[in-house]
Amino acid sequence: MGNDLKIQTKSATFPMPGVNGEITVDFSVVFDGISGYKLAYAGIQQLNAFNTNGTIQYIEFTNQRISGNTVTWSVHTKRGTGSDIKTCVIQGIFVSI
Repeated sequence: MGNDLKIQTKSATFPMPGVNGEITVDFSVVFDGISGYKLAYAGIQQLNAFNTNGTIQYIEFTNQRISGNTVTWSVHTKRGTGSDIKTCVIQGIFVSI
């Protein structure tokens, strides 16, 4: 494995339960892939969470897994009332193979 790196970013919508709900589910983001490189790491570059007329009580990303060009987290979210925005920007680091 070489030390040449390439970066790719993806925007995604993470799961959020209904009003006064709580969930823990898998959340996956698929990168396009880069010929001659493999996905070695992915991180949350930006998290946008907004809830009008209510509260977002909890957002937790855990148990990251990478398989091929896909990164998956277990996401635990809990919210109160109101409408919500739940977007994020994920950055993938690819290393040459």
